[in-house]
Amino acid sequence: MRTSGGRNIEDIETTLTDPVNSPFAPHAPPDVPLGCIDTERALPEGNGVLLNQAELIYYPEGGFAAWTVVFGAFCGLCGGVGTMNTMGVFQKHISQNQLHNYSDGDVGWIFGIYAFLSYACGLIVGPLFDKYNARWLIAAGGAGVSTAMFLAGSCQTYLHFMLVFGVLNGISTSLLFAPCFTVIGHWFNVRRGFATGLAALGGAVGGIIYPIVLQALIPRAGWAVATRALGFILAFLCSISCLLVRKRLPPMLNASVKLDLTILRKPTYAVAVAAVFMIECALFIPLTYMSSYATYMGFNDAFGSQLLIAINASSIFGRIIPGFFSDKLGRFNTMIFITSLMAISVLGIWLPVGNTKPGILTFAILFGFASGSGINLVPVCIGQLCRTEEYGKYYATCNTVVSIGLLIGIPTAGEIIKRSGGAYWGLIVFVGMSYVCGMIPLAVARIMAVGPRLKVIF
Repeated sequence: MRTSGGRNIEDIETTLTDPVNSPFAPHAPPDVPLGCIDTERALPEGNGVLLNQAELIYYPEGGFAAWTVVFGAFCGLCGGVGTMNTMGVFQKHISQNQLHNYSDGDVGWIFGIYAFLSYACGLIVGPLFDKYNARWLIAAGGAGVSTAMFLAGSCQTYLHFMLVFGVLNGISTSLLFAPCFTVIGHWFNVRRGFATGLAALGGAVGGIIYPIVLQALIPRAGWAVATRALGFILAFLCSISCLLVRKRLPPMLNASVKLDLTILRKPTYAVAVAAVFMIECALFIPLTYMSSYATYMGFNDAFGSQLLIAINASSIFGRIIPGFFSDKLGRFNTMIFITSLMAISVLGIWLPVGNTKPGILTFAILFGFASGSGINLVPVCIGQLCRTEEYGKYYATCNTVVSIGLLIGIPTAGEIIKRSGGAYWGLIVFVGMSYVCGMIPLAVARIMAVGPRLKVIF
C-alpha cells in the first residue's frame, strides 16, 4: 500500500525516528513497536487530508515522559477549562448580587467575552506554541487566571467584571488552552484520542471542585475570600503544568508566528471548522444558565450547583470512554455520534421533561457525558487534517473561528430568555438545533475526507 507521496507503508514503518535524539533520524530504534504510525487509517489519494504516515515521525505512545506531559496538561486544563465549566455559579451569583440591576443578556456578555477571548487568542497562541517553548505560554496564562480570580473578589461594577473576568481571564485562559491540548499530539498518534481525553479530565475535575469550593465558602466567608481561595488553587495547578508540559518535536523550518488564515481555503478543514462552530456555539450555554434554570423551575440554590457538578462528573466518563474508542472506531465517526447524542439529550430530554427533578438530572448526566467527549474530540479531529508540527496553528485557527460563536452564543441565549418572558424553552430549542446544525457539516467533512463508506475508520 502506498501513501499519496508514493512511499510504501512498509518502508515508512522501517523509518520511524528516534524521539530523543532527532525526530527525523533515518532509522527507528529496534524496540519500536509496529503501529506507532497509524497505518490502518490510510486515506484515499487526492482528498486533501495530510497523512501522518508521510511525516516519518515516531510517536512514543506512552512511557514516563509522555504520561508526565499528559498530567501536566491535565493540571493546566483544570486551571483554565475548570473555571469555564463553573461559569454557571459565577453567572448566578453576579446576577443576583453585584449586577442585580442588569439583565441576563447584559451579564451574559461578560461570559461571552470570556469564552470568546479564550478561543480567539488562539490565533496568536497556536503559532507561538509551534515556534517557541510551551512553558512560557503556560506560565503567563497561569499568572493571568490566578490574578483574575484574586481581583474578581474586589469587583463591584459591570466594567470591573468585564475587564477582570471577561478580558484578563479570557486572554489568560487561551494561553493555557491551546498548548495543553496540542502538546499531546507531540507524544501520541494512535492513542491520541485517549491521551487527550485524560488531559481534558482536568476541566471536568475543576468543574466539580470549584462549585463545591464556592458553595462552601461564599455563605461562610464571603465572595472575596471564596474567589481568592480559588485563585491560590489555580496558581498551584498552573505551576505544576508549567513544570511538566514540554514539546517533543522541533518547529518546522518555515514555522512562523504570523497569523495564517489561508488554511481555511482547504475544503475539508473549512467544513470541519464550520461544524465545530455550530457545536461549540451552544456548548457552554447549559453550563452558564443551568443554575439560573434550576431557580426558575423552583428548585433550591443547592440543587442548581449540584446539577453543574453532575454535568462535570459525568463528563469525566465522557472524556475517557469515547476518547478510547475513537482511536479504534475513528475520531470523526465518534464525534458525529457524540454530537447526535447531545442533540437528543437537549431536544429529547431537557425540553419535554426538564421541569422535573428526574428529567433534569437525566439530562445533566447524559449531556455531561456527551459534551465532555465533544471538548476533547475536537482537537484530535482537527489533528487528522494537518501535520503534527502545524497542529497548534490548525487547532488555534479553528478555535478563533469558533470563538465568534462563543461570543454571540451566551448573550444570545440570555436575550432569548428575556424575549421569552423569562422562560427557557426558547434557549433549549436554540441549543438543540445548534447541535443538529453542527452534526450535518461534520458528516459532510467526513465524506469529503474518506467518501461515503460507513466502515472506514476516520
